[in-house]
Amino acid sequence: MTDNWDIYLASPYSHEDHQVREYRFYQACSAAGWLINKGLYVYSPIAHTHPIATVSRLPLGFDYWQGFDTIGVEFCESFAVLMLDGWRQSKGVQFEMELATEMDKEIFFLGPSSNGEYFVSPRIPEELLRLGAQRLERKAE
Repeated sequence: MTDNWDIYLASPYSHEDHQVREYRFYQACSAAGWLINKGLYVYSPIAHTHPIATVSRLPLGFDYWQGFDTIGVEFCESFAVLMLDGWRQSKGVQFEMELATEMDKEIFFLGPSSNGEYFVSPRIPEELLRLGAQRLERKAE
């Protein structure tokens, strides 16, 4: 492992309805938190840039943030897709997934389940889970 982020968490965001964007932001934060609780270093472009864009009145669309997304994918070890409604149609998620494939990143998918957990397909890479567990052990000391 390097000093990069462990996981880039892609998720849909853009939508004409403000409430849908807020819901997607909340879900991205929740999924990122779930992964962080496993000791993983997660970069979620939605969780990290939505507040900045909102407070600073920056554009919300993918075209504005594409450069940030490209750098984010580059500096992550693996790539996860949060399967919220709209992920297959999301211009951003599809672009990011294509980049991750070109960069030979391991890709997995997360989906919220009814008990507040997430299902993962096919799996979180074992080396990341071991690294996360080691980090949690060090924090507990």
